[in-house]
Amino acid sequence: MFQSLVGLPGVVLACVSYGLVLGMQESTYRAVVTDIVPLGRRGSAYGFFNAILGVGTFVSGVAFGYMLDASVSPLLMLGFVVVAQVTAVALLLCAKLEKREQ
Repeated sequence: MFQSLVGLPGVVLACVSYGLVLGMQESTYRAVVTDIVPLGRRGSAYGFFNAILGVGTFVSGVAFGYMLDASVSPLLMLGFVVVAQVTAVALLLCAKLEKREQ
């Protein structure tokens, strides 16, 4: 099943998927920063957010590059993505709950 995704079609599918996910999440990220951070600190918050986003993108690229070089199972890679997303959602919910308590 996954062999058909190797090569140019796989690269195109990955790029399209990445673009769709980034497009959907980008506005959500910015809205959440607005909800969590007070007006006077939003510039710094967006700068910090974008720096962490860049570092995270780099780290995930290295991790997936390693997984591809090591011929890791696509299902294991999918599991890695699911765990990372669940962790991100949990951290976001913690931040929102902390904001409500203040």
